[in-house]
Amino acid sequence: MANRKKDTKVKPIDPTAPERVELPPVHIKRVTIPVRGITPLVVNQWSEKAKQAMRDAQQKKARSKKEAKDPQACFEGAKYIDPKTGEDCVRARFFKAAMVAAGRFVDGVNMTQLRMSIFVEGDVLPLEFDECIMDESMVRNANGVADIRYRPMYTNWATEFTIQYHANDLTLSQVILLVREAGQRVGICEGRPEKSATLDWGRFDIDMKRVAGKHFESRSIEVSSVKAA
Repeated sequence: MANRKKDTKVKPIDPTAPERVELPPVHIKRVTIPVRGITPLVVNQWSEKAKQAMRDAQQKKARSKKEAKDPQACFEGAKYIDPKTGEDCVRARFFKAAMVAAGRFVDGVNMTQLRMSIFVEGDVLPLEFDECIMDESMVRNANGVADIRYRPMYTNWATEFTIQYHANDLTLSQVILLVREAGQRVGICEGRPEKSATLDWGRFDIDMKRVAGKHFESRSIEVSSVKAA
């Protein structure tokens, strides 16, 4: 006699029943690194006047005749200024961009993954410097017309920034090496080696004097596991 298969009943899902979810912890660490420039830093912030001119052009607004260039206004308008303190600054994100670009020089590091594994805290970083002078450089615009640019140049500059990094993807040694390679080979802001074939502005190195001979230490950010019901 053939065996009869037992009827299997599927228990219906109760949409009102609570679900239990458990997320693993995220291992994020942070380290603060002081750096000092080994070549001058030249910045070029878009001035409010330049941004307004682009807005007007995009909105097809009537424009008056082009005004005479004011070198001092161009120089001051190109600075990154902290609106709260009035200090001369540099964008924190420039250091992340330099570290990502330096990933090509560090074994075991993927540049695409780096974009999602390292983050530099903050918006603007205050600068320490000996002098800020007006740099006058001849450039050629995209349309081929020659132009003169007036930009701030900081000598013997220094700052520090705090990096958050995913410890599952990177070690502290790799992070430190990325900073050094970024400073030596890539640079930040105008005339940096990454973008210029002739200039070497914006290069930097870790300021070991400010580290005071201590080893770098990273601290974990508390992102614990999450349980929800």
